[in-house]
Parts: sequence; C-alpha cells; structure tokens
Amino acid sequence: MRKIKFRAWDKATKNGWIPKPIKQMIYFNVYCPPEYLGVTYDEEGTWKRRFEIMQYTGLKDQVGEAIYEGDILYRTVIISLIGSDMPKRTVGEYLEVVFRDDYAGFFIGETPLHGYVGATVDIHTKCKCTDVEVIGNIYENPELLEDNT
Repeated sequence: MRKIKFRAWDKATKNGWIPKPIKQMIYFNVYCPPEYLGVTYDEEGTWKRRFEIMQYTGLKDQVGEAIYEGDILYRTVIISLIGSDMPKRTVGEYLEVVFRDDYAGFFIGETPLHGYVGATVDIHTKCKCTDVEVIGNIYENPELLEDNT
C-alpha cells in the first residue's frame, strides 16, 4: 500500500513543518475553518494561503531521504562523445519535483520522476549519471533553480 504523507511550508515563519490544524485535517479529516489554516484575504477579497502543502512522492533518493513535491534534486551526468577525441565532461543538474495535474503524477519537466530515481543512465541522452539526491526545496533554496535556467 502506498504511504501518503504531507509536509507544509509556513510562508510567515519561513519554516518547514506541519502545524497541528493541518495534521488534523490531513490525518483525521477534521474540518478546519480557513483562518486556522492560515488563510487570509487581501483588499480585493482574494484569499491567500499561509501554508504550502507538499505531498510525498513515494520515492527516496540515493541516501534514503523521502522525496516530496517541491524538492530540488541534484545529479551529475557524464557526457562523452563516442568516436571523438573530446574528453569526458561532468555536468551537474538541479531538478525540481512537481505534481502535474494533466498526468496526475510527479514529474521533472516532461519526464516522470521515477525515470530519474535510481537511474545510472540518463533516459534522454543515454549518458552515465549519478542517482538523484535531495539538496533542498523551492521555498528554502530557490536560488538553486535560478542558476540552472
């Protein structure tokens, strides 16, 4: 059976944890008024969430750490051209885990997440690569993805 877990990012305190009302809502299906979940309204009447909820993907990285939606993964790819005198080159990649509603699954770009986890060969280039490792998330370490674009 698939284990369903969540974690939350508190935008106000900039802290990753699961507050008690969210735990109650998730684990016990208890109705929580929006203000308990940190929902506020701006001047136009549009609501804003205080917490970002991230779901566990069901997969773990190379060191056994759980991979959640919003995590940033790192791996290296060893690029070599067969029949060329060019030396091998190692390139580091930062990958963002997202949930895609159109496919109802966890993806990195257009590729399902499971194509990256546990892989020793890149599914696109067929070059050797290392397994992925969680090195942060989009809330604590957004600069990792900014440098990668």
